[in-house]
Amino acid sequence: MTPKELNKIYYKEKAEYLASIQNDNGSYTCLGCGSEFYKISIHHIIKRSQSKFYYADKRNFIELCDSCHILAEGTVNMQKKLDCFAEIEATKEALLNEYNNLEPYEKSLLFKY
Repeated sequence: MTPKELNKIYYKEKAEYLASIQNDNGSYTCLGCGSEFYKISIHHIIKRSQSKFYYADKRNFIELCDSCHILAEGTVNMQKKLDCFAEIEATKEALLNEYNNLEPYEKSLLFKY
């Protein structure tokens, strides 16, 4: 699968995810600070540079405002300031455990699909 095809899947999954988390008034709630915003960033819990396997997996997404997204991309001490830090760590551990239990041929895939 080409990067263009993978990105197409990612943007489809991202759009579905955003639609599922949108509040009734059209805003989104940042899981990092709890504030409501009309523009939200999607943070990958497991970065694409660490593993492309979960790049387009909704379980690897978390909604953050721009300020909290900067914290999430920073050091562990910065990440600990997020209200959702424990959730991020638990999800990351679960996804990595799932990945480690895969068969070698499954691990060789660039992504989950």
